[in-house]
Amino acid sequence: MGHGILGQQYYGVESAWHILGKVNPNCVSAKEAVSEGGMGYDIVKAPLAATLPDGGSVPTENYALMRAPNADDPDWAYLGVCSEDYSFWQNVEIAEMVDSLIHTTGWKFSTAGALDKGATLFICLKADSFSVKGDEVAEFFTYQETRNGKTSSNAIVSPIRVVCRNTLNVATDRASSLIPMRHHGTYKDISKFVMSMIGEAAKSRDGLRQAMTALAGITVNDDLVNAMVMEAVPLPSVPDILKLPKERLEGRMVDTAKRAEYTYTTLVNSANALRTKIVDRYVNSPDISDNSPIAGTAWHAFNAVTHVSTHNAGTLGTRGGKATPESRAKADIFGDGLGMRNRAFKFLISQ
Repeated sequence: MGHGILGQQYYGVESAWHILGKVNPNCVSAKEAVSEGGMGYDIVKAPLAATLPDGGSVPTENYALMRAPNADDPDWAYLGVCSEDYSFWQNVEIAEMVDSLIHTTGWKFSTAGALDKGATLFICLKADSFSVKGDEVAEFFTYQETRNGKTSSNAIVSPIRVVCRNTLNVATDRASSLIPMRHHGTYKDISKFVMSMIGEAAKSRDGLRQAMTALAGITVNDDLVNAMVMEAVPLPSVPDILKLPKERLEGRMVDTAKRAEYTYTTLVNSANALRTKIVDRYVNSPDISDNSPIAGTAWHAFNAVTHVSTHNAGTLGTRGGKATPESRAKADIFGDGLGMRNRAFKFLISQ
């Protein structure tokens, strides 16, 4: 379970983040994927009680979100705290809801996986495909639900550049692709409504196609690429304690300043490394030749960002500073990678 995707709890028509899970190119059902991928476990709300110093306990108004034992983990797993009106779907119920969408739209099952000890389930469908100056892009719909008491569930429309499988989630005013749904008491009704009206996402996808085609019509130079990189990967803010004159630091403040400086330096080095990787990917893209119709365009520059965001983002807090399959997945779908792409996209489309 070191990668965070529970054992083999990934199932798809192709492998996840290069190395994970079970692959069945003939799978057509989300419910089959959840079952065969070992993701049929339940999530339960268990009443919480406060343990007193004398050993007694007092009931509280809160509940613990717990994942039931399964084939990969024989123990109950604590996922977070929630209130009494917190509402969520079980994995099998999510799969059934997504299969209804498959039946309605004709979209194809692509992947399903579990993250965060099983708190998060994502199911992805292949919707459609289009071309940006001959560069093939496939559109996907993803339903993502996280049962941790804090995180909203999301319905996501995202395109993937087929040649290198880079996810290009874009959340801009012009191409909004994410519908968040909070886990309050009406969550189930809202999520069913969203799924029943998901055809409205076609409008978003039309705008997305237009925006991506527009990127392919924008010529960029080195200065513009460098400006995009700085926008996509901003440097961290200097901690307040490091702004103080060193002669004013005394006692514990000295140790605090040292820790802050170490953390700040690490984050700056990480950001600069990502910036360098993006520029290198733009200059040396193995899948885009000099005579390609998208070479030297904003679409070319944006895809350099997407490659680095899916392959290199999500490294902090991982083993040896290297991206794990879980960290790549989380950064790609709803983390640092998504933010990096959004900032790059907004900058380029404004040129």
